[in-house]
Amino acid sequence: MKKTVVIDSIFEYERTALLEDGELKEIIFEEKGSFNIGDIVVGKIKKILPNKFIFIDIGDEKSAFLCITDKKEKNLFKFDEYKKKNILKFKEGDEILVQIQKYGTDLKGIGVTSKISLTGKYAVILLNDNHIGISKKIESNREELKKIAEEILPENYGIILRTNCQNIEIETLKKEIIDLVYKSKEIIEKSNYIKAPKIIYKEKKESEKLIVDLLNFDDEIFINNIERKEEIEKLKIFENIKLYDDKLPIFEAFCIETQIEKLFNNKIWLKSGGFIVIDEIEAMTIIDVNTGKNIEKNFEKMILKTNLEAIKEIAKQINLRNLNGMIMIDLIDMENKEDREKVFEEMKKYSKKDRQPITVYPINELGILSLTRKKGRNSISKMIMNTCNICNGTGKIKNENYICNTIKNKVISILSNTIYNKITINCHIKVSNNLNKNIEFIKQKYNACIEIHPINT
Repeated sequence: MKKTVVIDSIFEYERTALLEDGELKEIIFEEKGSFNIGDIVVGKIKKILPNKFIFIDIGDEKSAFLCITDKKEKNLFKFDEYKKKNILKFKEGDEILVQIQKYGTDLKGIGVTSKISLTGKYAVILLNDNHIGISKKIESNREELKKIAEEILPENYGIILRTNCQNIEIETLKKEIIDLVYKSKEIIEKSNYIKAPKIIYKEKKESEKLIVDLLNFDDEIFINNIERKEEIEKLKIFENIKLYDDKLPIFEAFCIETQIEKLFNNKIWLKSGGFIVIDEIEAMTIIDVNTGKNIEKNFEKMILKTNLEAIKEIAKQINLRNLNGMIMIDLIDMENKEDREKVFEEMKKYSKKDRQPITVYPINELGILSLTRKKGRNSISKMIMNTCNICNGTGKIKNENYICNTIKNKVISILSNTIYNKITINCHIKVSNNLNKNIEFIKQKYNACIEIHPINT
């Protein structure tokens, strides 16, 4: 299946779309000049909350945070022989080398780690580590790959061998490992004389990682910015790059804009007549599966068919919308244990195709299939949607009866506690119609002049 990457890089947001035979498979929004996952920064410690977090100035609006209690953060501690326990190496005001691990949100800053790593096409190098990991998707030559890593890696270096290295020439893998180790030593040396806060290593953008991970030599890239085209060409990660300079906007020319708009609908219809509803909340994403218009006579068969179809669409939407963290899928109840197992296995199959690691848990007694997807960049909705100032993000607004009652209480409070006896109320026409039925009593009781001006917007 031929893949096409389309990059819209004219304005402040760079948008990258992955198409397979014209169908949108992945969309990435990136703000120009922002931090990337994997950037390495010399930061300055602003505050330490003992046994909780270190807050670090990395040059962003909000302080980055580092979780002290994470077992992976061994580099933060040294062993005190006298006290016989690990103590924190750092104090407030110290400079520290960290790597961007999670993008920030409205509520908190960027997440960072002291465990530095460098990612290549075939391997990930881990500094101050001795772990050798091999992708679970690699089934053959695992021992051979492990032996190569052991021979090349210097002391205090670990490695994760990625799926891409399964069928490549050994010399190609060795060269990348040597290059990554050399680059890491340059970064460490540079960090010793750089004043914080300062980025000392810039990781590839998400769009560039997508190109490295997914494109083959016969695929193609279209981009509408000549400077960005030259920038990608210099990286030497892909050759078949074409400059798009037609009058029609690039995403419209490839019919991408209409496909993106559909990602903001929380209700998605399935071919069978069923539908799914996707709700993103702060703690997790909840997906509800419904039979909808599906009216097959065989009830159990209909339920299984709808659930299987829903799972396929859910896996697609998770990737497209970049849904992260905990995801709970409320399936249509299945009595048959074999049917539940089929749906579970289907979800595991689709999850393996995702670029982000996904862990799928068996369907519980409530009919809920839960999974976790590694957090990287923010979901599309969090990237480009703001909280509604009417509903404050709930998706619901108070009804006219409740609003009328609130207004009446406010009017009574003003007439009772102030010198004012003339009040003008500007409100939606639905609210004004309701108010007109009840406001006469208040006028008479307080001998007040109350005017109601309806607003049609």
